[in-house]
Amino acid sequence: MIKFSKSSNDTPRRCENTSVFEILHLAKYKVISNIFVIFYRVKIETSIENCKLKIENCFAPFSLSKRGFTLVELMVTTSIFVIITLVVLINYPRANGAIALRLMASELAVTIREAQVYGVSVRGISSGTDTLFPDYGMYFGKPTGDANVPYPYYLFADKPVGQARGDGIYDPTNSSCGGGTSNASSECITSYGLKGINTVLKICGQVASSNVSIDRASCYNDTGALTLENLTVLFRRPNPEAILSGHRLSDNNTHQKMIAAGILIGRQGETDPERMKMVLIWNTGQITVK
Repeated sequence: MIKFSKSSNDTPRRCENTSVFEILHLAKYKVISNIFVIFYRVKIETSIENCKLKIENCFAPFSLSKRGFTLVELMVTTSIFVIITLVVLINYPRANGAIALRLMASELAVTIREAQVYGVSVRGISSGTDTLFPDYGMYFGKPTGDANVPYPYYLFADKPVGQARGDGIYDPTNSSCGGGTSNASSECITSYGLKGINTVLKICGQVASSNVSIDRASCYNDTGALTLENLTVLFRRPNPEAILSGHRLSDNNTHQKMIAAGILIGRQGETDPERMKMVLIWNTGQITVK
């Protein structure tokens, strides 16, 4: 055994009666202990590195910076893009036509509303040395049926005769029109025209005795609504109500009073009423687009 002793003056310990064999035996255990410590340390560090590698490998498929498109992914992505592009290109003409039709119907409704504002606000016009305060209205003639010919409609002033009111009907005595003013020989103030793939297909009216409400289908199919050759929409101050009168060839050139009138707009040659628009005017003064 190795024995240690301590002097009285606190000098360091020293070995007494220690053989060489005991020293070598102690050194052997010390070396073996160090080897085990080194082995386990290396094993632990290796395990930690392996765990790190496993974690990185688990998240590797989600790392976009370390990988690109495979051939299958590229083909699928390209196919989706081509399909979406074809769908957009195929539906573009129909969508474009629907937008143009809606804009045309809205523009027509705005011009009718303009005549209503003129009639209610008592807009005066000059006639020689006098200033007249006529009623205002819109006049729609017979559809030409030709998309290349602008469909005309007119904002007019129903000139009074003396102190009396006008006759409530547009008088196309002189075709000169424009400039926003009426001249001595014409009631027309402004002319408008519809030109393009969309045009006025029909003008329809509904009389008070009719039980069928006017709409796109009844106007196009002549089921209840009267097909008119022309239509006059008049606004007489101070009331915002509309005075509607239409003319048919079978009426011997007489104008018939209406409670509602519709102007059917659509693509030339269109047969589906659902793809048309109608500007609907009621005798109450309401103007809507259907």
